[in-house]
Amino acid sequence: MTHQAAWIKAPGDQLEIGPKPTPTPEAHELLIRVNRIALNPIDAKLQKHQLFPYPYPNILGRSFAGTVERVGSDVKGFTTGDRVACLRTYKQLEDHRYGAFQQLAVSTPDATVKLDETASLAGAASLILNAPRPEKILVYGGSSSAGGLAIQYAARAGYQVITTSSPANRAFVTALEPAQIIDHTASPDAVLAELQSHGPYDTILDTIGLPAVTMLIVRYLKSRGGGKYHTLTPLMDEEKPLIPDNVERVYAPYGAALSQPDHADLKKWLFEEYIPKGLSTGVLVPNPEQLLKGGISQTQHGLDMLYEERLSGRKLVVDPWE
Repeated sequence: MTHQAAWIKAPGDQLEIGPKPTPTPEAHELLIRVNRIALNPIDAKLQKHQLFPYPYPNILGRSFAGTVERVGSDVKGFTTGDRVACLRTYKQLEDHRYGAFQQLAVSTPDATVKLDETASLAGAASLILNAPRPEKILVYGGSSSAGGLAIQYAARAGYQVITTSSPANRAFVTALEPAQIIDHTASPDAVLAELQSHGPYDTILDTIGLPAVTMLIVRYLKSRGGGKYHTLTPLMDEEKPLIPDNVERVYAPYGAALSQPDHADLKKWLFEEYIPKGLSTGVLVPNPEQLLKGGISQTQHGLDMLYEERLSGRKLVVDPWE
């Protein structure tokens, strides 16, 4: 038995649609019929830049949602037909069976959230962002999927959140309840002045990871004599000259953090309690979905849209069976 997948054959290659043998899940695994693929900016950067040394050919994609097709013999708590959302961990990047850009993918129970009938599969495919716990947080990129979740996690925990948004997405970001929204479409000098007026910040989280944002955050930190900020994407070659010695850029991917043994209880709570209940009660609000018509063959087009910054305030998703 085979199914369709979007393969990347070598670093920097365009995706190619082709058949893939459908795997039988091992004893500790689940086989998922993928109904929604969430396209993430990190996926576009992984295609263009070899940020991690994983083997080729491979299948990209970090998060997806669908229904359980088969259950490994040792798996407890899941049955065929369950609606689920899955996160591919960094340890699984080397194994193309876990890639989201295909019609049938493998997951493990500890990276799978069970959903009720009311939860949106597209919304659930935008999974987890782990933020620190300071008094005041700057989340740069409030209308991004990761930024929106960071705002919600921190604001609902009682912290003061300052964020950025364009006027077009301001209504959505306002509903997430940050303390202040800065218009990031203003001139760089105007944005810097706003960042300075609302600071200082206990923690800065950059959810965009592009050179223009890097430069703004570096300028802010330099104005304070230096400092540290967190980001979800590794430093690209063109950004290295932008970081002075007195500014520390901390790359902290949330998937890797959740895989650490010390965070096992947090991961269990997120996957079994917070995310499913948050989605069903409306406490967690995912970004509005934009379904890319044309099925899995349009995955490359979607990555190009993300890399070229042609999407804002919406979550781009694909139905691989369309």
